[in-house]
Amino acid sequence: MALCAERSDGMEVNMKKMINILFVILGALIGAGFASGQEINIFFFQSGINGIYGIIISSVLIGLVIYKSLKIIRKNDIKTYKDFLDIITNTKREINLKNIINIIINIFILISFFIMIAGFGAYLKQELGINEIIGSTILAILCIIIFKRNVEGLVKVSSIIVPILIFSLILIGIINIKHLDIANTYNILMSKKDKFILKAVLYCSYNSILLIPVLITLKKYITSNKQIKVITFFSIIFIVLLSILIFFILTRNLCGYKYDRNASCLCNI
Repeated sequence: MALCAERSDGMEVNMKKMINILFVILGALIGAGFASGQEINIFFFQSGINGIYGIIISSVLIGLVIYKSLKIIRKNDIKTYKDFLDIITNTKREINLKNIINIIINIFILISFFIMIAGFGAYLKQELGINEIIGSTILAILCIIIFKRNVEGLVKVSSIIVPILIFSLILIGIINIKHLDIANTYNILMSKKDKFILKAVLYCSYNSILLIPVLITLKKYITSNKQIKVITFFSIIFIVLLSILIFFILTRNLCGYKYDRNASCLCNI
């Protein structure tokens, strides 16, 4: 009985770890650009029906990045991004390439951080009339508090914010899909054609820049290859689900816009 209880407790702990890791990964992917629909619009919606295939391709590619990165991190006991680059660029001739990649990624992360701070300040001014500097300072202080707690702070914040964000996106997505005009949706999606495969690869690459450093911080939570497979599988499922929901929200909004324009034209006649 005691052994069964211990096994049950162990499984519960592992399940909790996997859920926390999943939330951190999704938190790294679901930023303001994703949640607002900007990324889905730019990379997939403009490709019409092919955009759905692009979502699936990019989600699988991101899943492969997650799987391979976590395996490399666990196998080689990676602690920093520099260690990770040492593994994937392991020849002397590639030292300059490694340094260039490291500089580019650090600049990209720094710019993303400044954009996030500025965006938060602008949002508070728009909604509450608070000065941008005060709003940006508030978020910067919150980030410092979280960063001081290292990965534990990141995991704790992600376990609270990400489920709320996912639930909100799913709820809004279901409500919008229920009111889709099938005929208009079909016409809109079939009228758009674009290079969806290239965009899918670009989307995966763009997200991997911020995702891999986050995966490295999760090293101590990874205990087995089976855990990595489960995390990868559910990451792909959630990315596909949320992306397609936002895709159809954009479709419904466009249908509504066209309907309003047509109604306005009829009234003018």
